[in-house]
Amino acid sequence: MHGVGTRVTARRPRPTYEMAVRSLADLMGYGGPTQLSVTKRDRLVVDPALGALLGDGAGAEMLRITGIRTAAGADPTPLAAVEMFVPAPFAAAAERPEVGRTPIYRLIERQWRIPVVDMRQEIAALSLHRAAAHALGVRAGTPGLRIVRRFYGPKALLLEATVNLHAASPRFAYAIRLSSPE
Repeated sequence: MHGVGTRVTARRPRPTYEMAVRSLADLMGYGGPTQLSVTKRDRLVVDPALGALLGDGAGAEMLRITGIRTAAGADPTPLAAVEMFVPAPFAAAAERPEVGRTPIYRLIERQWRIPVVDMRQEIAALSLHRAAAHALGVRAGTPGLRIVRRFYGPKALLLEATVNLHAASPRFAYAIRLSSPE
């Protein structure tokens, strides 16, 4: 019998965007099937609290780019509220029109020939603050995920740090598959 008259449906809808990671290259290609709408650019001096979040840089001048990431295509539903932090020496790359379609660390590599040699990521659960919740179309206090990524060049040179906030919903899934070497 081949399921005549049988219909199987998922208990939960599949996510709008599933991030599958098998390598550093996959993780660094995160922006590929998504698009970023930049809503604000401003310069700031990193205070100790932000420095702790970014893992470095208290007192450093950075360019902050704020935006909303959505799935590429017609669905405008927000996947993430995004803040990207770029050290002042590389700010020119972050002001290019490709930002939103091309990761900033790639623009830095093209312009200054500094490759990413290390990427560090932290994922934490949290309650979304009012501004992030509003940007994501949910209530303040909604459970969410914060994904912080730091991209480093040689000699631990910070090229870019990103903070992505995702609301708890079927819109985003994070899948990791790691295999042992044979």
